[in-house]
Amino acid sequence: MKLNYLLALAVVSMLSSCSLFQNKQNSLGSNASELNAKWHILSIENKAIDKKVNGKEPVFSFDLAKNEYAAITGCNNLMGGFELKSSNKIKFSRGVSTMMACDNMEVEQGLSKILPLVTSYKISNDTLSFLDAKKALKAQFKLKKEDKSAQLKGKWELDYIGLTEKSINELFSTKKPTLEFNIKEETLVGNGGCNNYSGTYKVDAHRLKFGAIASTKMACSSLEGESAYFKNLERISSFSVDENHLTLITDDIAILRFKKVK
Repeated sequence: MKLNYLLALAVVSMLSSCSLFQNKQNSLGSNASELNAKWHILSIENKAIDKKVNGKEPVFSFDLAKNEYAAITGCNNLMGGFELKSSNKIKFSRGVSTMMACDNMEVEQGLSKILPLVTSYKISNDTLSFLDAKKALKAQFKLKKEDKSAQLKGKWELDYIGLTEKSINELFSTKKPTLEFNIKEETLVGNGGCNNYSGTYKVDAHRLKFGAIASTKMACSSLEGESAYFKNLERISSFSVDENHLTLITDDIAILRFKKVK
């Protein structure tokens, strides 16, 4: 009888732990990486925005690798920073802008007014909404679907790895991991610091998902870095390319960064 009671307690404890872990995971905001794109500005303060303003398409974009935003308003460009928090919370910091005078400045003035008030966001059916503390709608945007797969072309060498307590030089003292994309066949090859590997991937606009990774089984002095690298590849949900640097992102965290070597 006592044994059954102890077993029941253990099961309850395990279920509680799983529930707590699940809640913690959900609180991070499952679609943070979805922001990492360009968005056509649909409305500000419930007022529809024209598809072209002063001959330019009004667009709002996020760069999760740098935690920066930029807006093409049809007049002056706005730029600044942002901070992502739990449960789709977001805070924008005041940025800079160009100083032109235009006939139509409603997008620029509208964004400058609402961004300090935005406290959260939601994404549904490729539509992004900015909300204030009272959940009132401040602005809406539509995803600009772009084929960014060509940006991945080439060979890349790792120069930063996250979600580990050790630096990249401690984990890879002799050879750093590489990654090379074949954008026509959506396949990849590389070296994890010890073993060669290959696999597949899928790109949808800014989204990136790796398939199963197959690797050789060489015995090296340490596989700690390679193991961390492969685990991070499994976590990737989006990417960003800035000149000769490729950043791979999970949710709102940049966990792998490469420099182009070929």
